[in-house]
Amino acid sequence: MRNTTKALFLMGFMVMSCGQQQNSDPGAEFGRTSSEVVLSSNGFPMNYGVDVCAQSGDLIETVRHGGRMVLDNGTDLRFKSSEDLAKYYLHMQNRDEIASIEVVDFAHGQKMLPVNELIYLRSANRPSPGGYNITPIDNANERMKRNISDAYPGEFLSWNELLETVKGDL
Repeated sequence: MRNTTKALFLMGFMVMSCGQQQNSDPGAEFGRTSSEVVLSSNGFPMNYGVDVCAQSGDLIETVRHGGRMVLDNGTDLRFKSSEDLAKYYLHMQNRDEIASIEVVDFAHGQKMLPVNELIYLRSANRPSPGGYNITPIDNANERMKRNISDAYPGEFLSWNELLETVKGDL
């Protein structure tokens, strides 16, 4: 009886602890946290919960999504999703002033890659912050491409095909 009481007490304590951890970050269930940082190829961080999307004006909160454009004059633009980056790109008058464009690799989660080194899964079962259900993945990561397409059936798009998809809605 004594061991049963101890076991029940410990289980209750663990359940309460888990509930408190889960509630300590109300955005955690949506993949958001202000403590995570994604580094671009040249070492510039993206600060979730702090940076603002240049296209929509929204706070960038969804971890494993986002993008960055740097202009020749040093202007550093942040985006909440690859599709918001694509919209901004399509509206630009002087694309020749772009020094670099990168998107967060969803599979890695902590690095950005140039847009042409990624492939973009479009699946109705995998939402994204820009609303197009786009998940960017390193095109060289064959295992991840296979696994994610099994879990979330859809179509893979190149950067140019993503631009055409977004352009159709402008």
